Amino acid sequence: MINKYSNVPLYCQLKSIIIRKIESGEYKEDEKIPSEVELCKEYNISRPTVRQAISELTNNGYLYKARGKGTFVAKTKKRIDIKDYSGFTPSILDCQAPEKRAVLNTRVIKCSEIDKLCSVFNINPSQQQKHEFAEALYQVKNGSEVYSINVSYIPLDLFPDIISNILAGNASHEILKGKYPLVPEKTRSTL
Repeated sequence: MINKYSNVPLYCQLKSIIIRKIESGEYKEDEKIPSEVELCKEYNISRPTVRQAISELTNNGYLYKARGKGTFVAKTKKRIDIKDYSGFTPSILDCQAPEKRAVLNTRVIKCSEIDKLCSVFNINPSQQQKHEFAEALYQVKNGSEVYSINVSYIPLDLFPDIISNILAGNASHEILKGKYPLVPEKTRSTL
C-alpha cells in the first residue's frame, strides 16, 4: 500500500508496487494494467502522481502504451551480467570464449581502404599502400542471442596467419602462444 507519511515520493511507491506485481506474475507480459483512473481510486492518489509513475516505468522498459487501448506490461528483457559480457571487446584477439563468437567474414584489406587505420596504427599516409590488415567481422552471442557485431583490424605484417587461426575458432591464447614474436599489449576500441 501507499504510505502518505513516508519520505519516499508517492509516485516512487507506486512504481515499486507495480514492479513487484510484474515480478510476482500478478501483472503478466502483454497484459493490460489498471487505467490511471483505476490506480488513482485503488491507491487514493492523484492522477499526475500515477501518470509520473507510469511514464517512468514506460521509459525504463517495464511497461508500454498502445494508443487507445491502455498500458501493458512489456516483455521481460534478456539480462546479462556485465562481468560476463564480452561484446565490446576491443579486438577479436581479446575474446576469451571463442564459442561465444561467430566469425561472419574475414578479408585482407589495404590500409588505404579505411582512413582511420593510418592514424590508429601510426602509419605515414605515404606508406599506406604497403600495409595490409586482416579485417574480421564477428558477432558475440550468448546462446542464440546476438549481443554485438564487432570488426577487428589486425596488421598482417605482424600476424601473417591470423585469418586462418581466427577461422579455426582458436582461443586468443592458442593463436598467440609462441607463434608470433610479440603479444598485443593494448588495443583501441571505437563504438
